[in-house]
Amino acid sequence: MDNTIWNRWLSRLLLILGISIKELLLISERAETMKSFYVKNGCFYYKGKPFIKTSAYHGGDYIITLPEELVTTDKNLYLKAGFTSADFFAPWRRVRPSEDEWNLEPLRVLLRRARKMGITVFIHFYPNPPRWMVEKYDWYWITETGRRVPIDIVGGYPFDENYLREMEEYVKRLIGVGLEYEDALGDYWLCSENWPFLPSFKERKIYGTREDASYDDYTVSRFRDWLRRQFSLEELGIRWNMDKNTYSSW
Repeated sequence: MDNTIWNRWLSRLLLILGISIKELLLISERAETMKSFYVKNGCFYYKGKPFIKTSAYHGGDYIITLPEELVTTDKNLYLKAGFTSADFFAPWRRVRPSEDEWNLEPLRVLLRRARKMGITVFIHFYPNPPRWMVEKYDWYWITETGRRVPIDIVGGYPFDENYLREMEEYVKRLIGVGLEYEDALGDYWLCSENWPFLPSFKERKIYGTREDASYDDYTVSRFRDWLRRQFSLEELGIRWNMDKNTYSSW
C-alpha cells in the first residue's frame, strides 16, 4: 500500500477512534504537560529528566519472562545494562489469537515491571490481521494465476469496513492497558511495513512460486482506472504489444 492510501486509512482510523488529525496535533502540543513522558523543545523527557531512548531488541519479552524475584536485582541483565526503555511488540495475532481470546496480560506484566525498574515502555502496533480473522472475512490476495493467498502472509491490508472495526478494537484494547500504567508508558508506534517480497511467501509450497501483485477486484479496478486516466487504448496496445489495435475496450 502506498503512503497516500495508508495515510488516508490512518486518518479514517483516527476518526473512528474519535481523534481528528487536528486533535492529534493538539495532543502532541500538550505532551509537555504529561507527568511521565513528554517532548519539549525537540527533546524527550521522562519523569522530568532528559531522556534518551535505549533498548534491546525484544527486550520487553526478556523482562516479561524474568522471574519476579529478579526484576529489581543485579541479576536482571536488562536493568544492569542501563537501558532506559523496553519495546512491546504487539502483533495482532499475539494480542488476539482467536476471536474469543485477548492476550493482554503480558503487556500488563511488562508495564508493572517497567514501573519497578524505572524505565518506560513503547508499544508497537502491527495492523496485519491474524489468520482466523482473514478466514472469517475472506481477506485474500488474488494472484495472476487466480490463487487465493491469505493477506497475512503477504503483509497487506484489506479495504474493508470490517477491518477498520476490528482494528479499532485491537488498538483500543492495547491503549486501555497502557493507560492503566500511564506513568510507565512512553509512546505508541504504528508499524505499517508491507512484506510481499519475503522469501517465506515463495517457500510456502502450498502456494507454489511467488507472485508479488494482487489481482483482486478492488486492485484491478483501481489499476484500470489509473490506466484510463494516463493512456488511450491505442497507446496501451503499442506500449504493451506493439499493436494499437490490441484492446477494443476497457
